[in-house]
Amino acid sequence: MLTVYGGFGVELGEGFDPSARAWCDSGGVHVTAHVRGGGELGTTWHRAGAGRRKHRAVEDLIAVASRLRADFPAGRLTVVGASMGGVLAAAAAARSPGLFNGAVVSAAPVDLSRLEQNPLGHRWRQELLGEEGPGVPSPSRHLVCPTALWRSRFESHVAASAVDRVLFPQVLAIVQENDSRVESAHLRELISLMQDHGVESELRVNPGAGHGRNTAEAVHRYAAWILGFCRGEQGS
Repeated sequence: MLTVYGGFGVELGEGFDPSARAWCDSGGVHVTAHVRGGGELGTTWHRAGAGRRKHRAVEDLIAVASRLRADFPAGRLTVVGASMGGVLAAAAAARSPGLFNGAVVSAAPVDLSRLEQNPLGHRWRQELLGEEGPGVPSPSRHLVCPTALWRSRFESHVAASAVDRVLFPQVLAIVQENDSRVESAHLRELISLMQDHGVESELRVNPGAGHGRNTAEAVHRYAAWILGFCRGEQGS
């Protein structure tokens, strides 16, 4: 299980994670990727992977995943991300689909062309796209945007020969029912697009849950879904 956040200068420091403990106790390996855009190495680290440089966060995540794949070639590798981490997880899975067996995307603004439709659209835009001028789009629009990346991947997949086609990872998308920061319709649309193109994907709604602190019941349900998915148990 490879987890990531990588945004807004947030530091993923040391702390006890019951889900990680449960995963390791069951024989799994849990890794957290400290990618540029996070705050683990200070302000410079954040700025190096924010705005017009957001693609670096995705590339860092792919680099970590590549190392894990080399170290555990027979293992099932699932990338897990929520909120900003969900954007990076979905983008990495689209850019390197053959690298992952699965991807969990939760509460993420996956369509960068419609960020203003999210309740905190201005904050998402600053972190994901940065400054844009007339005729000068941010590189993130085609290097980070999950919706655009997956559409492009499907187009090339259809055009490729059967021998050259890559296998897509399984995808679990989770929507928090009372999310006050992200427009869930965009993630729903992305999953529908995946299903139309034969990707083994599923969308679940966590009832009563929001974008942040939640009841113990909602947290436990969310964790159980992810752990089951990482074990390869679809529909668990």
